[in-house]
Amino acid sequence: MSLLYAFANIFNAQSVLDKLSLSNADSLGQVLAPDFFSLTDNELHPANPTISWFDGEGTPTQPLPLIENGVLTHFLHSSVTAKPFQTAPTGHGRLGAKVGVSPNFFCVAPGAQPVCDLATIENAIYIDELNALHAGVQASQGSFSLPFDGWWYRHGERVSIEAATVAGDMLTVLRSLVSADGTAKATPRGVSPVVWAEGLAVTAE
Repeated sequence: MSLLYAFANIFNAQSVLDKLSLSNADSLGQVLAPDFFSLTDNELHPANPTISWFDGEGTPTQPLPLIENGVLTHFLHSSVTAKPFQTAPTGHGRLGAKVGVSPNFFCVAPGAQPVCDLATIENAIYIDELNALHAGVQASQGSFSLPFDGWWYRHGERVSIEAATVAGDMLTVLRSLVSADGTAKATPRGVSPVVWAEGLAVTAE
């Protein structure tokens, strides 16, 4: 969830127009992830502790599918960004010095892939929390290098990990997803099952 928000420029129409996004105007319809992965921005989800029925411009909020079965399907729009894309605002406008765009409440759907069993898995890193996102994320480049708290699972044993760093590229992470655990967990910023990916670089003492 932390990475999705850190790289929300993928879905942000204002970032696309400003050329600060990992997407471009022609990205809708492109495959970003395996077909079991779906992501919706749903301000009205009952787990959202701060539900708002309207955005800062007065546009009604609504569930908006961003990735459906691995395919990028929508951008987040304000009334300003909707015009050049010839579409309707999506309820993601924010008022400030100028109208901005930002996500509301991300929801990752549980996937149909087999669940990774931590009791029997041979070698896996489980990340509890990513830290220092303000310093370790290059949002417009897609890269990140972040300290984290978590566990190393080896043949049914669990070892605490400290002073570790995980690094990668967000678009590569999405393409390398292998499973979305069937049990969704609610957080203050969204809802997601445990999501597994291959190929991340992890360093630890």
